[in-house]
Amino acid sequence: MTISENGVMTTDSDDIDIFLIAKPLDILIAKPLKEYLEDQSGSVDNGEVQKEFAKVQKSLKSHGYQVKSVNDIYHNARKSYYYVLVDGGKRIIILEGFNHLSYTGYFEREDK
Repeated sequence: MTISENGVMTTDSDDIDIFLIAKPLDILIAKPLKEYLEDQSGSVDNGEVQKEFAKVQKSLKSHGYQVKSVNDIYHNARKSYYYVLVDGGKRIIILEGFNHLSYTGYFEREDK
Protein backbone atom coordinates (compact mmCIF):
# COMPACT_ATOMS: atom_id res chain seq x y z
CA MET A 1 0.00 0.00 0.00
CA THR A 2 1.32 3.45 -0.88
CA ILE A 3 0.17 6.97 -0.04
CA SER A 4 0.58 9.56 -2.78
CA GLU A 5 1.39 13.21 -2.21
CA ASN A 6 -2.30 14.08 -2.63
CA GLY A 7 -3.29 11.83 0.27
CA VAL A 8 -4.80 9.05 -1.81
CA MET A 9 -3.74 5.58 -0.67
CA THR A 10 -3.50 2.91 -3.33
CA THR A 11 -3.23 -0.81 -2.98
CA ASP A 12 -3.28 -3.81 -5.26
CA SER A 13 -5.97 -6.31 -4.37
CA ASP A 14 -6.20 -9.24 -6.79
CA ASP A 15 -4.51 -7.04 -9.40
CA ILE A 16 -7.19 -4.34 -9.07
CA ASP A 17 -6.04 -0.85 -8.08
CA ILE A 18 -8.34 0.95 -5.68
CA PHE A 19 -8.02 4.09 -3.63
CA LEU A 20 -9.01 4.63 -0.05
CA ILE A 21 -9.76 7.82 1.80
CA ALA A 22 -9.99 7.31 5.53
CA LYS A 23 -12.17 9.50 7.72
CA PRO A 24 -13.17 8.76 11.30
CA LEU A 25 -15.38 5.64 11.21
CA ASP A 26 -15.61 5.76 7.42
CA ILE A 27 -13.55 4.21 4.64
CA LEU A 28 -14.27 4.90 1.00
CA ILE A 29 -13.29 2.34 -1.61
CA ALA A 30 -13.41 3.31 -5.27
CA LYS A 31 -12.12 1.86 -8.54
CA PRO A 32 -10.50 3.76 -11.39
CA LEU A 33 -13.12 4.50 -14.05
CA LYS A 34 -11.68 2.06 -16.61
CA GLU A 35 -11.74 -0.81 -14.11
CA TYR A 36 -15.28 0.09 -13.02
CA LEU A 37 -16.43 -0.15 -16.66
CA GLU A 38 -14.78 -3.53 -17.35
CA ASP A 39 -17.13 -6.30 -18.37
CA GLN A 40 -17.03 -9.84 -16.99
CA SER A 41 -14.25 -10.83 -19.42
CA GLY A 42 -12.06 -7.92 -18.29
CA SER A 43 -12.33 -5.92 -21.51
CA VAL A 44 -13.25 -2.25 -21.63
CA ASP A 45 -15.32 -0.44 -24.26
CA ASN A 46 -13.27 2.71 -24.95
CA GLY A 47 -16.38 4.41 -26.33
CA GLU A 48 -18.14 3.91 -22.99
CA VAL A 49 -15.07 5.23 -21.12
CA GLN A 50 -15.02 8.37 -23.30
CA LYS A 51 -18.78 8.84 -22.83
CA GLU A 52 -18.40 8.74 -19.03
CA PHE A 53 -15.31 10.98 -19.20
CA ALA A 54 -17.28 13.58 -21.22
CA LYS A 55 -20.19 13.41 -18.76
CA VAL A 56 -17.85 14.01 -15.81
CA GLN A 57 -16.01 16.78 -17.66
CA LYS A 58 -19.30 18.56 -18.47
CA SER A 59 -20.43 18.46 -14.85
CA LEU A 60 -17.07 19.70 -13.57
CA LYS A 61 -16.94 22.53 -16.11
CA SER A 62 -20.19 23.98 -14.76
CA HIS A 63 -18.41 24.33 -11.39
CA GLY A 64 -15.17 25.76 -12.74
CA TYR A 65 -13.08 22.58 -12.72
CA GLN A 66 -11.51 20.41 -15.39
CA VAL A 67 -10.28 16.82 -15.22
CA LYS A 68 -7.07 16.18 -17.15
CA SER A 69 -7.27 12.43 -17.64
CA VAL A 70 -9.61 9.47 -17.36
CA ASN A 71 -7.04 8.19 -14.84
CA ASP A 72 -8.14 10.96 -12.44
CA ILE A 73 -11.71 9.62 -12.22
CA TYR A 74 -12.77 6.98 -9.69
CA HIS A 75 -16.17 5.40 -9.07
CA ASN A 76 -17.70 3.92 -5.94
CA ALA A 77 -19.22 0.72 -7.26
CA ARG A 78 -21.68 0.44 -4.36
CA LYS A 79 -23.17 3.87 -4.93
CA SER A 80 -23.59 6.35 -7.75
CA TYR A 81 -20.59 8.53 -6.79
CA TYR A 82 -17.66 9.70 -8.89
CA TYR A 83 -14.51 11.01 -7.21
CA VAL A 84 -12.41 13.24 -9.47
CA LEU A 85 -8.89 14.47 -8.76
CA VAL A 86 -8.45 18.14 -9.78
CA ASP A 87 -5.97 20.93 -9.12
CA GLY A 88 -3.04 18.54 -9.37
CA GLY A 89 -4.61 16.19 -6.83
CA LYS A 90 -5.05 18.89 -4.18
CA ARG A 91 -8.82 18.50 -4.32
CA ILE A 92 -11.14 15.54 -4.86
CA ILE A 93 -14.52 16.57 -6.27
CA ILE A 94 -17.54 14.38 -5.47
CA LEU A 95 -20.20 13.96 -8.16
CA GLU A 96 -23.38 11.96 -7.67
CA GLY A 97 -25.86 10.51 -10.11
CA PHE A 98 -26.28 8.22 -13.09
CA ASN A 99 -27.40 10.10 -16.22
CA HIS A 100 -26.97 13.59 -14.80
CA LEU A 101 -24.09 14.19 -12.39
CA SER A 102 -24.58 16.66 -9.55
CA TYR A 103 -21.80 18.38 -7.65
CA THR A 104 -21.96 17.11 -4.05
CA GLY A 105 -18.81 18.54 -2.48
CA TYR A 106 -15.10 17.95 -2.20
CA PHE A 107 -12.21 16.77 -0.06
CA GLU A 108 -9.14 18.94 0.12
CA ARG A 109 -5.60 17.98 1.05
CA GLU A 110 -4.32 19.71 4.14
CA ASP A 111 -0.69 20.72 3.78
CA LYS A 112 1.33 20.42 6.95
